[in-house]
Amino acid sequence: MPILLKFFWKPVENPERTKAEGRPVFDDEEWVNVRIDEKSEHSMPVDRFWNATERDEPADREWYQRCYQAWKMSEEAPLNGTDLAEWPQVTASRVEECRRVGIRTIEELAKATDGEIGKLGPGGRDLQAKARSWIEVAANQGAASEKIAGLEEENELQRMEIADLKAQVAQLVEESQKRGPGRPRKDAA
Repeated sequence: MPILLKFFWKPVENPERTKAEGRPVFDDEEWVNVRIDEKSEHSMPVDRFWNATERDEPADREWYQRCYQAWKMSEEAPLNGTDLAEWPQVTASRVEECRRVGIRTIEELAKATDGEIGKLGPGGRDLQAKARSWIEVAANQGAASEKIAGLEEENELQRMEIADLKAQVAQLVEESQKRGPGRPRKDAA
């Protein structure tokens, strides 16, 4: 039984589409990295892995399936960051296509030239628009967070001022009740 199974998406060049479109085109394929011991490690497509393990013990195959299902359940976890590979809007194949054109980050994609976008083929302009929108939303979230922090600070200062004013009013009410109504008498003066 392997010590470690690591499933992952691997962009694999599609020679037919590459030839037809005149640019590198990639498809996402499920792959697995199998580590048997510290010196033996192999990567292969998942389909080939299932064929290679047909003769393994049923308990081992069940463990492989559990590892695979766990990976499938978490594969869509959203990742933040400026690296295209960490942006959930793009597939691993699209990331590889962008890298072949020299685009590695969301910011580079947003600022890419028409020539670079053209090399991405169909959907390149839409992808660029998504990158620009993502950057704008991220910038607005930062500005909104700063504004909220400023408003919270201002709100706290106003609460303190209100508390001071309430104390002053209470003190004035107390002083007026001690003295009584009207002017003091002449003989008391």
